[in-house]
Amino acid sequence: MARKSPKFEGSIICEVCGKETPRRGTFQKYCPDCSAQKDRERKLKWARANPPDPDELKKKRAQAETRRKSFGAEMSTKNKAKMHWPAEQSEADDLIHLVRVSVPFSYGFSKNSIWSL
Repeated sequence: MARKSPKFEGSIICEVCGKETPRRGTFQKYCPDCSAQKDRERKLKWARANPPDPDELKKKRAQAETRRKSFGAEMSTKNKAKMHWPAEQSEADDLIHLVRVSVPFSYGFSKNSIWSL
C-alpha cells in the first residue's frame, strides 16, 4: 500500500475564507467549498473570453432538436393507446348489459380551449 508523501500531511489555511482544511496537494490554496467556487469563476471567465462559433451553435441546436423529436416520436409510439373500446366481451366479465357512450371531439370542450379563454 502506498504511503502519503510527507508534504501532503498537515493542513492549510484557505486564502478566501480562512478556514483550516487538510492538505491534499502541493499547490492547494483553498478549502473544497472555495475551490469549487473558484473553479466555477475560472470556467465562466474562459467561456466569456472564448464564445462559441454561431454556425456551430446552430448545428448543435439543430441536432438536439432532431434527437428530441425522434425521442418524442419513439415515446409516443411506445405509449400509444387506442381511442376505442373493443366490442368483444371477455369471458371474465359477467355483465348482463354493456352500455358504451361515445362523445365526438370538439375544440369547444377541449381543456386547452377552455383555459385559453
